[in-house]
Amino acid sequence: MSQVGNGKPKPCSALCSEMTPDETRHWLAQLRESRSKALADAEGFDAILFTLEAFGQFLCGEAGRGLSDYEPALRSVALGHTPLEECSRRFTKLFPMVKRVRNDAMHQGAIARNATALCVELALMLEDGLLADATTVGDYMITAPIEAKLFESLGAIRRMLLMHSFSYLPVRDLQGAWKLVSDQALARHLQGLSNGERGRRLAQSLQDSGLPLVDAVEVAENSPVSSVVKELDSRPVLVVREVNGCTELVGLVTAFDLL
Repeated sequence: MSQVGNGKPKPCSALCSEMTPDETRHWLAQLRESRSKALADAEGFDAILFTLEAFGQFLCGEAGRGLSDYEPALRSVALGHTPLEECSRRFTKLFPMVKRVRNDAMHQGAIARNATALCVELALMLEDGLLADATTVGDYMITAPIEAKLFESLGAIRRMLLMHSFSYLPVRDLQGAWKLVSDQALARHLQGLSNGERGRRLAQSLQDSGLPLVDAVEVAENSPVSSVVKELDSRPVLVVREVNGCTELVGLVTAFDLL
């Protein structure tokens, strides 16, 4: 960190335009993941704080002594290229509160829940800034999506749906086409049975179970978001890439991701 006349580190800054598309996508995924962890635990704001400091260090290209040193760089991302006055005022008010959260030793109960809410809001501002120039599905997609496999048991697939609060899981069928396993179809398949029959069905593989699969909408990474919006319903849109004649799944997009 460079020095100024009073001996204190000089805050660094960076523009979002300096980031490559892959870097932007990476940090968007990191912020989303940490925000998801915080929302799953009402007092779990630490995940966002760790991501903020790691992102700030990346933007600056050097380690600072704390969030204060990264504030200009994070601001440049959060406000995008054409910052709104209201957004700027909110960042100016929010960032010092998040710094206090970071510097206080302990948070519990209502104080911790408020701290989590502050960190989540700041993460959302940064996510919005990273998406300031987004135009394609690849910019918005969730990367490395969790897939189901035909050989997996319904019990394993049920656990994945419940653990991640998913309504659908992508799966490649025997013909190589991408389909979706839905929670609705699985619920219908398991309810109204004796314990023994339910256990037998949960032990079956997806391939042998006869569970109906849902058709999936597939789009390329470079598809404009405007074209995908027309396809949105409760199902996720699968983002695919042709690799050696095979359609590989590289991401997915839901209406929630485009809000």
